[in-house]
Amino acid sequence: SAVAMDWYLTSPYELIMLTSVILNAMAAGIIIIFSNTIMPALSTLDPNVGINVMNTINTIIVNPLFIIVFFGGLISAIPTVAMIQKKVSYNNPAAQYYALASTLVYFLDDS
Repeated sequence: SAVAMDWYLTSPYELIMLTSVILNAMAAGIIIIFSNTIMPALSTLDPNVGINVMNTINTIIVNPLFIIVFFGGLISAIPTVAMIQKKVSYNNPAAQYYALASTLVYFLDDS
């Protein structure tokens, strides 16, 4: 049907943006689990134990999968640049600004 056709990805840039959205959501999940669960749990431990556990987490978490998930959302820069340079067009003229805002918020966020 015509409505179903609206959901098809029509360019590689749309696939990149979809991938970016999924990776950003996964990164947000990591942040929320960490701040909501792991840090409060560590605060209940003896400080020396908490420090050792946190150091272990910091060592283990830095692996290829984590790097891809946590920083992969920045691939949104590719379609953002293409839209700003008018190499690709979208039905919504504001799409380039949404993409730019999304990329900058993720890149510049310091939380």
